[in-house]
Amino acid sequence: MVNEVCLEARVENLRFRNNENGYTVADAISSDGGEITIVGVLPFVEVGNSYEFLGKYIVHRVYGEQFEATSAKSILPKGVEQIEKFLATGAIRGIGKKTAHLIVLEFGEKLLI
Repeated sequence: MVNEVCLEARVENLRFRNNENGYTVADAISSDGGEITIVGVLPFVEVGNSYEFLGKYIVHRVYGEQFEATSAKSILPKGVEQIEKFLATGAIRGIGKKTAHLIVLEFGEKLLI
């Protein structure tokens, strides 16, 4: 049996989500900057947010390397660039790219303290 590992990544795109069972296929950027496809029953994972995924790396016969997640824990963005990207995702109604940039210019990393 393969031990589960922890992967910290920011979701960039939801490629597929089954609304009946929550099965999700997401494109993500790992904390080391690599691109990875994350699959699993992850109904609450959203674009622009960072998560700590628990699971294992698998190789799908058609789609190649993927991270099969059994759980996801939301984590706060780190650094002004990630904070700005998070705010610009539309997670907070009325804040787009321009307003997110202005907020980060004003408050910087202190915004999430």
